[in-house]
Amino acid sequence: MTTPAKRSKKSTKTPNLLALHRDHAGLYNRVASRLGVDASYVSRVANGERQSASIMHELRTELSRLYKHSLRI
Repeated sequence: MTTPAKRSKKSTKTPNLLALHRDHAGLYNRVASRLGVDASYVSRVANGERQSASIMHELRTELSRLYKHSLRI
């Protein structure tokens, strides 16, 4: 049986994880719109199928922002 303290901790984390997922879900689109390229091209760069220093830089920047945001959640 779960104690009330454990139950409340779990319910507190669920919305935060969903918020983080929503932020991460639009990652390629945000990077693509900033650089004026298609999101599928960003995806190919991220998967190593194509190379682009500017896209990789933006991906790292965005992931860093998401990571910092997740520490606050």
